[in-house]
Amino acid sequence: MKQKIQVYAIVRLDEAYAGQNAVTVKSIVTKLDEAEREVVRLNQLNADKGARYFWQATRFSISLLTPELASFSSEENLSVNT
Repeated sequence: MKQKIQVYAIVRLDEAYAGQNAVTVKSIVTKLDEAEREVVRLNQLNADKGARYFWQATRFSISLLTPELASFSSEENLSVNT
C-alpha cells in the first residue's frame, strides 16, 4: 500500500499566456496556513503584473521519496494518507 502525504501547490496563473504555458507550480508546501499566507503575499506583490496565485491541495507519494527525504514525511506537521 502506497502512503501519500497531503501537500499544497502554490500555482501561478499568468494572464499573458494561454494554455499550458499560463500555469506554473511555483512551490509545494506542507501546511495549509503556509499556502494561504504565501498566496496572499504573492498576489499583493504581483498585483500589477498580470499574474494570479492560488493554492491547490494535492498528494505526494511517499514511495517516490529518497531515503534522505523519507524521514521528512514523519514530521508531525504532515498528514499521511493511504
